[in-house]
Amino acid sequence: VGSGSNLGRTFEQLADLRGRIIDRTGEPGRVGVCFDTCHAHAGGYDMSSRSSADAVLDGFDEVCGLTNLRVLHLNDSLKPLASRRDRHAHIGEGTITNPPGRRRQPLKDSGFAAVVNRAELADRAMILETPKGEDERGIPFDLKNLRRLRRMIDKPARG
Repeated sequence: VGSGSNLGRTFEQLADLRGRIIDRTGEPGRVGVCFDTCHAHAGGYDMSSRSSADAVLDGFDEVCGLTNLRVLHLNDSLKPLASRRDRHAHIGEGTITNPPGRRRQPLKDSGFAAVVNRAELADRAMILETPKGEDERGIPFDLKNLRRLRRMIDKPARG
């Protein structure tokens, strides 16, 4: 999902492609889909808030089925919504968590919070595709991004 001329830019194209592969192979259990947060955002699926990302995931479920979602690539976007430009950024440092023209929001209100708290996705692989390296203190960027995502996980209600 995402870039302008790529196959699988829309959920409908992904579902159609999956169906064609199943028609050829006869093995629906072996054909899954990957969801990339930056690609979706670049393709016009608004991942910038928890509510908009929930709506995107609901739409994905209706068209492709969350049961067919096998892996997620988690990365923020350097480019704005519907830019059709796939440029990955660190979690919390791109336009998914900080949309242009809007006040900076808490990470718990971002679309990433919708993803990491979605019950149907709890057992799915989630892969960081953010820029690699270390910050000026030698802390790996992957560790920083993982910590940000973990802070977005809702705490269970006490009772």
